[in-house]
Amino acid sequence: MNQDSFAKLLDEARGDGLSFLLIGGHAVFAHGHARTTLDVDLIVPDTSLLVWKSWAKNQGYQPAHETDAFLQFARVTPGSVPLDLMKADVATFTKLQANAREFSFSGVSLPVVGLFHLLALKLHALKTPTRKSFHAQDWADLVTLIRKNRVDLRSPEFQNLMKSHATPQLEAQLLAELQPS
Repeated sequence: MNQDSFAKLLDEARGDGLSFLLIGGHAVFAHGHARTTLDVDLIVPDTSLLVWKSWAKNQGYQPAHETDAFLQFARVTPGSVPLDLMKADVATFTKLQANAREFSFSGVSLPVVGLFHLLALKLHALKTPTRKSFHAQDWADLVTLIRKNRVDLRSPEFQNLMKSHATPQLEAQLLAELQPS
């Protein structure tokens, strides 16, 4: 994907007053794991959906699929970047925003969800049956992010993450893979 095009698109969104945090492949990249991604995934306050829909339409997108948690836009303009929005209530978005960091993409500073929130999103994705086709990528992202960021598996923050977001089976599998042999 052309990093310039997505960075420019999100810079315009920010300039238009839209709140968002990068999640998905671009957030994974920002936290140290370079991998290919074909779309832009954002988490946005659910109260801003009408504004996002209007903004996206003005950018050449149209809503393609919507659930209680997600809104996917289809590309109408050739060469435009696929855009997916994850909805969050305002309290959750504010909490995520408080721990976000800025990362430069093609010289454009964009807000990226914090590492532990990204790990929580990956754990949630691994528990979601409708995402089974993406589980291998989510697992690889989770393991690589923990390793590359040298997350202390004994830290209270990691322990809380596991308690809050992992099933016992998922936690056991993750710890088995991450423990030194």
